[in-house]
Amino acid sequence: MNIKTKKIKVVEQSNLHHEFINSKQNTIILVLAGEGTKDSFHIYYKDNANNKEDIGWIKISDKSGGSDSSNEIYNKYLEYVENNVIEKKYGADLKDLKEFMPVKPFYSAGKDLAYYQKLGHFLSDTNSFEDFLSDLRDINKNVGLGIVDDKVEKNFFNYGDVRYLYEISKFFKEYNIEAYGYQEENFDKLLKPLTEESSEISGYDKLHSLLLNNKYRNNIANKIVESLEAVELHKQKEILENAQVQKLLNYIVSDNDFGIEISELAGKLCDDSDVLNKINELRQLLEVSVSNIDDIELGHYTSLRTLPLLIKDGESATVRLTNSSQMNDPREGRILSECIFEDKDRNYKTPSVYISSATTALDSLPMWKQYADDCQGAVMVYNKEFLKKLLKTTNNKLYKVCYIDTSAKDIKIEISADKTKKEDIEKTLGELKKIIKNRLSKVKDAEKVRNRIEKYLSGIEYLFKDVDYSYEEEYRIVQNLTPESSDIVAEQSGDKPVPLLYFYLKREDGNFLPVSYSKVKLGPKAIDIDYVEPYVRFASNGSTKVVKSKINFRD
Repeated sequence: MNIKTKKIKVVEQSNLHHEFINSKQNTIILVLAGEGTKDSFHIYYKDNANNKEDIGWIKISDKSGGSDSSNEIYNKYLEYVENNVIEKKYGADLKDLKEFMPVKPFYSAGKDLAYYQKLGHFLSDTNSFEDFLSDLRDINKNVGLGIVDDKVEKNFFNYGDVRYLYEISKFFKEYNIEAYGYQEENFDKLLKPLTEESSEISGYDKLHSLLLNNKYRNNIANKIVESLEAVELHKQKEILENAQVQKLLNYIVSDNDFGIEISELAGKLCDDSDVLNKINELRQLLEVSVSNIDDIELGHYTSLRTLPLLIKDGESATVRLTNSSQMNDPREGRILSECIFEDKDRNYKTPSVYISSATTALDSLPMWKQYADDCQGAVMVYNKEFLKKLLKTTNNKLYKVCYIDTSAKDIKIEISADKTKKEDIEKTLGELKKIIKNRLSKVKDAEKVRNRIEKYLSGIEYLFKDVDYSYEEEYRIVQNLTPESSDIVAEQSGDKPVPLLYFYLKREDGNFLPVSYSKVKLGPKAIDIDYVEPYVRFASNGSTKVVKSKINFRD
């Protein structure tokens, strides 16, 4: 689009509608925020057909921390338009934006990365984009001018993603990388030394600092790993011997915020493939495939109070998974590491794993007493077609829980499976323990390597429990999520002082995966079946049966 036909218009919120329906110009519109947010503009782009695009928010503040800058710009704009006899409905030429900027120093910052990307798209001429940011004294554009002092930092760095964008801009400028549009893809240029024979790899300390303090660290970590994996093997070996690269990879593996998948990818580049292969063997031995579903009957215990939430009249309920670190058992996620390292005093890292428990022990007195309101609750038995849909949806996994006897001299487990699988798991656990022991005995920095291995183990820790719980015959629906996943929800639970974190099962299209049950089994002390069956039949359209426990029990 020709820059000469593009205008800038500053309006109050109350006049916004009028601007969209009356002006026939290609216009960047700065909408003055209402009372209470005087330091912000909402920016739109409107073409000559009156199509409106929302570009995003910018925050404006003067160096003293005042919040009148947007009003000053508005008033200065009105003065500029009047003095230059410019029709208000068309606005000022974009190239003259600086003409109505306040005299006193002020600065601005876009709220997020999308603002800069959209602005760069609509101001497609590079000079227009740069001029617009310069005239608004954007702190990311002017990153090298030393304008960010304590007051500016206080005003801006808690606003959206400004700190992240500022750090990126500073890094780009230091390494002479063109940051037009502030596109995140520019990180590829930072990683270019990985693929060039003659380049230095001096930027990794800076990349490390970026990983430490921004919310997009997973994207950056993925790009680092992808770049390393793409390098030819002979060159990759040389790069991986670089101390800075190893330091960075070790950080990606060991820090809990990166998630299990990125950690394992980085771990392969840290020469940990033998450990990871054995861990994956264990994972595969415990995983339940779609073809296995017809061979098991799986359900979960609950109180009758939750029954209407699980089988809803005319609505679709789904399965809720709980953050593994917020489970009731204090030894959750520690048994496997205790077995491998023979160390019960270590505080192991907690991964961002979400689980929902199920069982094949569908009429067990200990289970009724512990998990079903002291035998007054019910067992909800999953419909097998639901379980098949669950396993066909990306990232949803179902595993059999393995019970380890940590008091045994050799590796010994209990699992509700055939004898061959039990022997295979014991053998693989023994091999894993031996590999790790040998590895730690041969490296200089054993603690660093152990930290990495603990992170790998955290990906399957929640598939193992103490042998004392083997009567539970437990299975677990599992989702591995990154800590900042938008699918995580926080909800208050009972009398807990803070909300707990949950994940609700979803389909590929992002909607909830509806749960269905083949039967409801009432506990030994539950109310009479005649009170429950009519509701269940009604709410499930007759698809769910109600039966009674066969256990005769009374206090």
